[in-house]
Amino acid sequence: GDSYCKQLRQASLPLGFSDESGILLFGSRPVLPECLQNEVFNLLHDHPTSGHLGIGRTLQRFSRLYYLPNMKEWITDKVNQCETCQRIKRTNYSFGHTKLVHAGAASHPFDVLAIDTFGPLPPSRSGNRYVIVVQCAFSRYVSLFAVPENNDQHLVRCLSHIIGEHGLFRVLLSDNGAPYSGTLIRSLAKYLGIEQRFAPAYHASSNGLVERFMETLKNMMSSYLQVNQKQDTWDVHLPEFQLAYNSSPHQTTKYTPFSLVHGHEARLLASHNIDTVQLPLGEYVFQQREFLTQAHKVILAENRRSQAHNAVQFNKHRKPPTFVANDLVLVDCPVLSNAARGRSQKLIPRFRGPFRITDVLSTDRYNVVHISSHKPMNNVHASRLKRYLCNGDIASANPPDVTSDPSIGD
Repeated sequence: GDSYCKQLRQASLPLGFSDESGILLFGSRPVLPECLQNEVFNLLHDHPTSGHLGIGRTLQRFSRLYYLPNMKEWITDKVNQCETCQRIKRTNYSFGHTKLVHAGAASHPFDVLAIDTFGPLPPSRSGNRYVIVVQCAFSRYVSLFAVPENNDQHLVRCLSHIIGEHGLFRVLLSDNGAPYSGTLIRSLAKYLGIEQRFAPAYHASSNGLVERFMETLKNMMSSYLQVNQKQDTWDVHLPEFQLAYNSSPHQTTKYTPFSLVHGHEARLLASHNIDTVQLPLGEYVFQQREFLTQAHKVILAENRRSQAHNAVQFNKHRKPPTFVANDLVLVDCPVLSNAARGRSQKLIPRFRGPFRITDVLSTDRYNVVHISSHKPMNNVHASRLKRYLCNGDIASANPPDVTSDPSIGD
């Protein structure tokens, strides 16, 4: 073991620690040795089943399985320094004003659903070009379907799959695009007694439930598709991305969507069997019913509180960060899709660099220079910048040259 584990074993173990067959535990969780920390972090953050999710969700997944002193600070540093996350994920500098449209009060899982389509994407080897996203408003559970076309036939087929797995739902929230307002899906809704609610046109953020997941899905997909490779395998990873999201605690409910639907946590690659206890069937059923009953009460109250909070917070402007000379930053550079190279703008990392700020022109405009090519970019607005956090030697990272691709604009 590492020095921390040895230090604990040299004297009497502190309160809460125990030694079970040579495995050091804190409560029921193993104390993670230093030699395994990076490997486990890669499984719970970098691997496709973990989806390069953010600090909170990575910390929740990590702390549920293992104990580590100063875990929050360590996870925060590791996620902030993740090269992939820095180049792909946006920063929240400001939001435009729009009116939120809520899915309504859901009383149980798969009562109210939100649906949207992600794409078009580069054609996969299976011929798929879109992802149909269906999200449960109560549990936040997502279901992902790869389809070749964005039409009402495929939407109805996906909804029929949901109905077969989870039963009839009461409300369907979507935008008012042709696939969602066509004759076929309206006929299905009328026949099954499903109420359709439409978000306003050109206000994708109004359908906030599924819209927020779209950004998460884009980040997960971008994290595993290389810029210089044909992006034709994205649909292979969809089941892994679905598991990654559903097995992570949701910010609003504090429960994992998987547990709210299935009554237990999902088994993950990094899961262990140390605290697994076999229960008689009757006791197991009673325990799961008690868990779900209590969880549903908490979520009903939390969903009401969250909707009220979002209504207040949504239209508040956020100020851009203040940078100073010599700060290292990444720059948001528009990239054009290139069908011939099998490349979609949506799946290419947004941020290039790192750059160094050379001049502060005003409170929101800067001159920067690429640290490798030394080529300048002048008069860059603060909304295009995000702070770069270096994990080791900058030169060894071999960052892509922002000026080498003619499709990248200033």
